[in-house]
Amino acid sequence: MNTLSKLARLPVAGSLLVLAACGGGGGGGAPATNIVSNSAPSSSGNASSGSSTTDTSTPAGGNSASSGSTTGTSSGGSTTSSGGSTTTGGSTGGTTTSTFATLGSGMPGTNQFVNFTNGSAVTITASGTPTLTAPVAATQGTNPAPAPSGFTQPLSTNPSFPLTQSVIQIDASGIRPANQVVVSGQPSPLAGGATLTVNSWNPTGSSDFTLSIPGLGLVGSNAKTFSSASLLKGASTFVGNGWRITAANNAAKNSYAALGLWEQDAANPNTVFLGTFIMGYETPVSAMPTSGTATYAAVSNVAGIVSTFKSGQLSRGSVVGDASFTADFGAGSLTGAFTNMVIITADGSSTSQPWNNVSLAASIAGNHFSGSAVAAAPASAGPFTVTGGSTGNFNGGFFGPAADELAGVWSLTDSSHVVEGVAIGKHQ
Repeated sequence: MNTLSKLARLPVAGSLLVLAACGGGGGGGAPATNIVSNSAPSSSGNASSGSSTTDTSTPAGGNSASSGSTTGTSSGGSTTSSGGSTTTGGSTGGTTTSTFATLGSGMPGTNQFVNFTNGSAVTITASGTPTLTAPVAATQGTNPAPAPSGFTQPLSTNPSFPLTQSVIQIDASGIRPANQVVVSGQPSPLAGGATLTVNSWNPTGSSDFTLSIPGLGLVGSNAKTFSSASLLKGASTFVGNGWRITAANNAAKNSYAALGLWEQDAANPNTVFLGTFIMGYETPVSAMPTSGTATYAAVSNVAGIVSTFKSGQLSRGSVVGDASFTADFGAGSLTGAFTNMVIITADGSSTSQPWNNVSLAASIAGNHFSGSAVAAAPASAGPFTVTGGSTGNFNGGFFGPAADELAGVWSLTDSSHVVEGVAIGKHQ
């Protein structure tokens, strides 16, 4: 029977990304695991959606068969925004003076990744010794839709945003990149890319969206169509039938990029597809700075999901912390660090525990960057901490009229854990 045959019938509790942390499960008596390395191919992509709020600042510097139209629950703060745009000028490497779209504004809040530490529609127990294969670098797929222009496509024009994403597949055999065909006649979930389309935009009320993941068969009438009053207006989560999505953007100020996480569950055999993504209004290459340095930072602006079979059954934890970055546009380099990292597990406890800090290094090419992440040794080992020196990918891009924001997808892998996450930084 097709892995995804019973997908549409499975209830799921979940949420769109909002930078927060909470984890799932844990335990001892774990089976041994095998680990397979994956090289980190360079990739392109950025993410952020636009519309609303006005500013005159001058910054320096698929694979699853499922039914289509979806009903579910949506959570997020109330919103008060006008679907406007922003006029911005100036950049270290050039000048951009024109109207540039932004994402919506509303109730600020921390990310809601913690909602993905439990609540899946399926339970996965390891069969024998699970194999853990490192995620590949995030990509928009082999034939991505063009990113919408911030100059001509505000949210009110119903733009379609390609997701720069890394997708993993979790089943009884282990965790691996979703780079194999799942639905006959479709590319793999990674190669097929994914898009989030704004079907109708209401800056002060409910808007309509479609999530399309060709590699899972979620296209056309099978794509996920839903309504949300909070998506792209801050922290937001939508829970459908057998799937869920969470996303977040900076709702307090002009926002050009959004971060997110989606999950699609399937039965026979029980399988979870997990996609971590960024999207939004990319900085035009012609507006990218060509000299000088810039700092990007925020608080609680990095989040991720840790998946492990250490207890013999899939369990997940949510990590959150603070990310800061320094871009040297002349040298074409980007460095960064995740600090104050903590993890919250899925047992409902509000007590967070220390997690690994992470260092980052990447090369800038055009309006994108690609590089690596390295975990520091944890202050104290726990069921969801990774081994010091564990490595992974870090890639993404710059958003806004003049590289006002950057956003990226990151990963880490050791012999017992696979971590996927996202981070964003605002020009300081």
